[in-house]
Formats: sequence, structure tokens, C-alpha cells
Amino acid sequence: MHFTEKHFLIQLAKSWNNLDVSFIEHFLAEDFTYESQWVIAPIQGKDNFLPYLKSKFKAIETAIKNSGMKVYAELATHPDLYEKECIVLTQTSAQESVSVLIVIEVRSEQISRIDICFIPDPETAKLSGNQPN
Repeated sequence: MHFTEKHFLIQLAKSWNNLDVSFIEHFLAEDFTYESQWVIAPIQGKDNFLPYLKSKFKAIETAIKNSGMKVYAELATHPDLYEKECIVLTQTSAQESVSVLIVIEVRSEQISRIDICFIPDPETAKLSGNQPN
């Protein structure tokens, strides 16, 4: 079966909206790279990334239970990326709402890279209204 980049974005958004890595774990390339503009060193390899993401999801679940924080991922496009499809991930708490942009690269029908960005500005993305569950 041939998967499009949009299919992978939907699966990644489902992962975030359900805090469950099972939506994407089989779609990651073995030599996958995860990089965030907030972190100095990238995470290299699927086997290093999945435990990191599971741990992150557990921490978010705890914060949701303890403080009412909310996290949701919405499909979008971004004008600064030539209307490339992406995800806007938003975390809200009583104090603030913070959004980041998630951009992926696909190679050989697998996700080869995920980038978490604050530049370009997630606030200027065109939201689709689609928050896959």
C-alpha cells in the first residue's frame, strides 16, 4: 500500500491526540531523526526516539491529571513553507497556551525525520480544523 505524507501526518497527530506511540511506531525509519529547535542534539534512531516519546507522553498524562493541561494536534499548512502540510501542536494550561509546528520528512514510505519548530511561527499556520483521533 502506498502512503502519502498526509497519511503519516494524520498518524502522528493521532499519536499526540491519544498520547500513544502505537499510531506511528511502525511508520518510523530505523535511521529516523527527531530534532527540536529547543534541544541542542537530535535524537537519532527509532529505538532511541520511541522510549523518549513514551516518556514524554506519560509526563503529559500526569500533567493533564494534576493540572488540567490539554494537548492537541491539528493538521495545517504553513505559508512560510510553501503551503507544506504540517501539524500545529498546542499545549494549554491555566497560565498559558503554547503552540509548535511539527514538520516531517518521508523517505521510502517511512517517516525519516520529525522537526519541532517555533520558527516559522506556528501562529501563522493555516489550521484545517482537523484534529485526528
